[in-house]
Amino acid sequence: MGWLEVLAMLKRLLPLLTRVAPLLETYVGGRLAGRDDSAALERIAVDLKHDLISTTAAHRTETEAALAEQTAHLRELTEEVRRLRAAEGESAAKLADVQQRLAAMQSMLRLLAIGMALVFVAIVVAAVLLRR
Repeated sequence: MGWLEVLAMLKRLLPLLTRVAPLLETYVGGRLAGRDDSAALERIAVDLKHDLISTTAAHRTETEAALAEQTAHLRELTEEVRRLRAAEGESAAKLADVQQRLAAMQSMLRLLAIGMALVFVAIVVAAVLLRR
């Protein structure tokens, strides 16, 4: 349990403590005055029990709501990861196709350059032979 959770729990229990403190003060004051007020103590115990039950129920409700929200968020994230993986596979396939086409074009350009060089050499040789 982290500090933030402890602080959140103390925040929820603060209203309970503010209600119990005057009751405890009354009880302790009565004991110091020599009165044994067991009915007041019983009332404090019952009030405390009811407050704890209501606080626990509220905490349980909040926890269940937060858990449901987080579960929904995790489902959304899982679906997003699935979509991203599918997109990654498609992108990898497209990239491989583009690389293959680029390699084919590179080979064609080399052949074209060699062909043009041969044509140029043939033209130069023909020009030299025609001048003679």
